[in-house]
Amino acid sequence: MKMSNYFRYTVKFICGNSDGSILARGKYWTAINVHNPNNVDVTVYKKFSVAKPGEIAGPISKVFEKTLHPLESMEIDNQDIFKHLNLNQPFVKGFAIIAAPLPLEVVAVYTSGILSGVVSSIDVEYVEGKQIK
Repeated sequence: MKMSNYFRYTVKFICGNSDGSILARGKYWTAINVHNPNNVDVTVYKKFSVAKPGEIAGPISKVFEKTLHPLESMEIDNQDIFKHLNLNQPFVKGFAIIAAPLPLEVVAVYTSGILSGVVSSIDVEYVEGKQIK
């Protein structure tokens, strides 16, 4: 799938346990909610691009797809991101790249906390799509 002639949403993700060398020591969670506001089925394509420290590009996953019926929603969370990237590491950050032939509503929720799992911060971001030709 060449992700062009679509609406594209590029969403930052931060997932897992940070040892404090790059981001503050603690646990980080990302939940990306994708909603089909259209009156027709929409196939949603997603892939993941890892960003490494030191201006090093990381791996890019293959493309995964899911059909959302009208008004349906799905969530992409830490577990999904680790599974799709197939990485054996406790911490990863980068971008989820979501594309569809029709506009979607995409919202990212970020939480972080101490290593015991208690949430200490939360942020919600509405992600605007760009039409890519």
